[in-house]
Amino acid sequence: MTDNAHADLSSTPVRREQRVRTLRFTAEGVSVPRVAVTIEHLPCRDSMSGAYFAFSAAVRVGQQELRGCALEGNALPEEWY
Repeated sequence: MTDNAHADLSSTPVRREQRVRTLRFTAEGVSVPRVAVTIEHLPCRDSMSGAYFAFSAAVRVGQQELRGCALEGNALPEEWY
């Protein structure tokens, strides 16, 4: 059985899909579960801080999905440094 946490992803092809307000990257290999990262240009409010962001994000690894908010580029607030 392969340890997915330490699997070599360097040769795993990544597929990029772009739509009007959505950008999605997916990858799937023989020894790794399917991975998908989706970023949507939809307003998002962080459930912990209450801060608003311009993008919503989801990361799915196998059957587990994590959702949250996203920033564009290096647009972190100064107090985060």
